Amino acid sequence: MANATATFTIDPKALNAVENTQKSVWVRGTVAISAATDSYVTGGILVTFSPIEGLHSQLVPTYVRVWSQPAVGSPNTFLYLYTYNPGSTLALGKMQVWLGLGTGAEYTVAALTNPGADTIVFEGLFVRI
Repeated sequence: MANATATFTIDPKALNAVENTQKSVWVRGTVAISAATDSYVTGGILVTFSPIEGLHSQLVPTYVRVWSQPAVGSPNTFLYLYTYNPGSTLALGKMQVWLGLGTGAEYTVAALTNPGADTIVFEGLFVRI
């Protein structure tokens, strides 16, 4: 069983997917977790930000928010919380999965069956270079 990875992508057709200010770039999009049978490693899932169209920075994001967003009218049955921990480079960040019930402990089940089926979205702030 391989270790899981998370790929952050944006929809270039979305009106606010990339938002430029003088010194920063906001990007918004979805998170896809690799195969549901892949292993969750304690400490988090390795995150891939590239290629994100419109993101010209190779610097670590200054802010990332990740959350579960089920389709309108559908119940959120997974109850997972997500946090992003930046790495020393853009390619070394990790996304942790937390259980939303009970103690709020980090996800420890080997296979990512339920988080892999969750609808996960993100927004990130990057320094514009």
